[in-house]
Amino acid sequence: MTLRRLVLRSLAFHWRTGLAVGFGLALATAVITGSLLLGDSVTGSLRDTALARLGSVDYALTAPTFFRQKLGGDLAAADAGARVVPVLLATGAARSASSDAVVPSAAVVGVASDFWRLYPGPPPAPLTQREAAINAALAADLGLRVGDGLLVTVARPGSAPVETLFGRRKLQDTTRVLRLTVAAILPGGAGDFRLDPSPAVPRNVFLARDFLARSLSRPAQANALLVAGGDEKFLTAALPRVCGLEDYGLKLVTSPDGRYLSVQSQAIALPQPAVQAAQDAARELRYPSGLVSTYLATALRDLTASPPRRIAYAVLAGMDPPGALPLQPGGQAPGLAGLCLNAWAAQDLGARVGDRLEVDYLAPLTDGTYATRTVRLTLSGIVAMTGLGADRGLVPDYEGITNAQRIEDWNPPFPVQLGLVTKRDDDYWAQYRAAPRAFVSPETVRAMWQSGPQGEVADWVTSVRVVPPGGAARAAAAYGQALLRKLTPAQLGLVFRPVRAQALAAAQGTTDFSQLMLGMSMFLVLAGAGLAAMLMRLSGQRRAAETGLLLACGLGARQVRRAALAEGAVLTGLGALAGAPLGVLYAAAVL
Repeated sequence: MTLRRLVLRSLAFHWRTGLAVGFGLALATAVITGSLLLGDSVTGSLRDTALARLGSVDYALTAPTFFRQKLGGDLAAADAGARVVPVLLATGAARSASSDAVVPSAAVVGVASDFWRLYPGPPPAPLTQREAAINAALAADLGLRVGDGLLVTVARPGSAPVETLFGRRKLQDTTRVLRLTVAAILPGGAGDFRLDPSPAVPRNVFLARDFLARSLSRPAQANALLVAGGDEKFLTAALPRVCGLEDYGLKLVTSPDGRYLSVQSQAIALPQPAVQAAQDAARELRYPSGLVSTYLATALRDLTASPPRRIAYAVLAGMDPPGALPLQPGGQAPGLAGLCLNAWAAQDLGARVGDRLEVDYLAPLTDGTYATRTVRLTLSGIVAMTGLGADRGLVPDYEGITNAQRIEDWNPPFPVQLGLVTKRDDDYWAQYRAAPRAFVSPETVRAMWQSGPQGEVADWVTSVRVVPPGGAARAAAAYGQALLRKLTPAQLGLVFRPVRAQALAAAQGTTDFSQLMLGMSMFLVLAGAGLAAMLMRLSGQRRAAETGLLLACGLGARQVRRAALAEGAVLTGLGALAGAPLGVLYAAAVL
């Protein structure tokens, strides 16, 4: 008798035992197969959801400042294989106009028709002013339907960081309430647009890009670029060639007298990379340059005069180097413990060189209030009312201050005591506006910037002053180009991120869902395998006499062992074949 025939007859004779063993093996196989399928399904679902939210977007650039919407077109022209779409991203709270339902954290996205072309399917109707498209998750949370009213409170970026004296922190100054009508409710895909790889379902409000930009006082600007196609390395290399100063949040201002150029930030304080680039560009062209930092003193008092005199709300300027100040005879540039007054302020205070002066200034606190700080300095010189001594160009635009016609018209974020303002203060403002009345060392101004709740403030320089020998007008173009060559987009936060690759990596995650599901089902796996092993052992014990008879009939131990192993292999194979379809049905039922 052949081995094959022996195995088949044995299986046929012991079919009841074989059926029980096969059932146990089929159960274990079904659980293992179903668990692996479920794990792969979860991973695949996460991957498909992440990619559906991105559409055809491969890369994204999100900037800390605003840049020109036209930057996207300039970049697309540099890389013909890329579609570049500018969008405006903001955060806000959404509330139904007809109920008290509120979603405190919603993403507000300003888009145009080019955004919808990044996704398959027909685009929604173009959004007009006061119209919004929301995703299904937000509509469900607020109970909204097409045509319903929607109130969106969107964060409005200020011109200065909120942790500084000039930053606005009141709710009415930092937010804008938009009354909208729901024009469309979007399903997944474009409706669930999200750049970060988080699996959480976003709550999105889509507005017309130009309308949102105007509402945030940022006309024709955006703060993100979405790129479909193209090459990341080529885009990164092309970005410096198409960026202008405005795209970096910078501006080049000619002084009122035309003698110098001033590199300023749209956020008042220049970031350190911009300061370094401005100085490097000046050195390249061999133009003298220096740092300027300004702050506001609430009061200046001469402690030596009798009776003591005071002037209110004077701008301080720290200059490095200070040698350009037109000092009157007998004076010297201010050191760390000294200051200079212009002639107007010195006359108001009746101050002389060597007098002790007290300077009061405000420092913002974490609770929204302001503390008065005081520093005592020695008057080291008096600056003539010519050139820098009466130069309003040293001071950047402070929102609510520099654009006011009179001091009583100020609308700053900090409290102003108009009772301290004298007629002489008003007369100075009418003639010289925010021109500094006092000059101190840069270290003194830096300490004032750093006196707030955040302590060390990296950005405290308000401008870099560049003095071309031939005048500012003739040198502005050449210096502007030199400055752009020194600026690096990455240093100022303009970096492309491979959002599609990040989404795929996040969908894979650090957890193997197949192994997780298998671990959760391990009890059933062990139960099936244990049942099969127990039955096979019981079968072996019951068939001990049969094994002895085979040996007595002349079969060798090796042949008997091969027959038993072949029989077990057949049972295992049949159990696996039966268990695999059951595992598929199990996974389908769970899903």
